[in-house]
Amino acid sequence: LKRDKRTSFIFQNKNDMKFVSKIIKIPDAQNHLIFGSGVPDYFLKKRKTNNWIKQKNDLSNKNNIKINLIYLSRLLKSKGILTFVEIANNFKKSNSSVYGSIDPSSSDSLTKEDIKNIIETNQNLKFYGFKKEPLLEQTYKYPILLVPSNYGEGLPRGIVEAMALKIPVISSKKATCDLFDESLIYIAKTDQISSYKDCINRILNDFESGILQKKLKRGNKYVRKNLLESQVFEKTISVYKNLEEINYKKTEQ
Repeated sequence: LKRDKRTSFIFQNKNDMKFVSKIIKIPDAQNHLIFGSGVPDYFLKKRKTNNWIKQKNDLSNKNNIKINLIYLSRLLKSKGILTFVEIANNFKKSNSSVYGSIDPSSSDSLTKEDIKNIIETNQNLKFYGFKKEPLLEQTYKYPILLVPSNYGEGLPRGIVEAMALKIPVISSKKATCDLFDESLIYIAKTDQISSYKDCINRILNDFESGILQKKLKRGNKYVRKNLLESQVFEKTISVYKNLEEINYKKTEQ
């Protein structure tokens, strides 16, 4: 590997980069950190906004706010679907939406029967199946994206999309991939339901105090600077162009 400069490694997060570097020695010039696939630029052009970013005096008291909890992923237990259902059951006065498909090839996936049983116990919890870019189309006034995943994520695209749209995010520590911190999103301290409930209460308190609006704008700015699809594309192309130049020089020799 040290002698072959025609090989490059692209990692979506720092954790994966650190893990692989413990196994093989990768020269810095062949080591690239490119965060996921990026979010399409048109996400930032959406004109509709939710009520979280409006001023406190334009809205009702936080106790009267009807939030909408959102799950956006395959219906795998390791991705936290059962945790999401349990959280939704603790907020039955609010609406909860699940966007994601069953994975029939995985024993870790919910089944149609599982979904049927879940719906019977919570009429405010809706399963919509797979939808392309549901966050972009949603019209909820007070949406909150929950990412209670313990899956080996590369970089959860849903988190980036929500930040671009100024939607509050609550994530497990593992799903942050050591890229997102408390200055941008809310991170559950443990996998316990109480930790996620605490984060929801913090969102409501931060909204009332004006802290939430600042965090959402900060997250949107972070996406604009680092996580746009166009930026990821340019960085990826530059890696391939560099390899192409190296291969060309090798051929000439």
